[in-house]
Amino acid sequence: MSMIEVLVSVMVLGVGLLGIAAMQSIALRGGQGSLESSQAVMATNSIIEAMRANRANAAAYVYDGTTSCGSTPAAGTTLASSDLNYWVSSLKTTI
Repeated sequence: MSMIEVLVSVMVLGVGLLGIAAMQSIALRGGQGSLESSQAVMATNSIIEAMRANRANAAAYVYDGTTSCGSTPAAGTTLASSDLNYWVSSLKTTI
């Protein structure tokens, strides 16, 4: 009788440990998703603050994804272009 009790208790312990491992995996995925969301919010706030600081030229902050942003801005470029270049390059390094 005691051998059956030991077998049942080992099985219950094994199922419990598998449940803990599954919860750990879910927690790690949730933490990673939370980190990515926080990074996106911080990046968005940085470009919004740059636009707010350059209110007179806020309409110049347009990035369609096809121009060559992310490189070093050339001499004579506008502040908006320089801000976009910095923002895109920081996105590339962060994400």
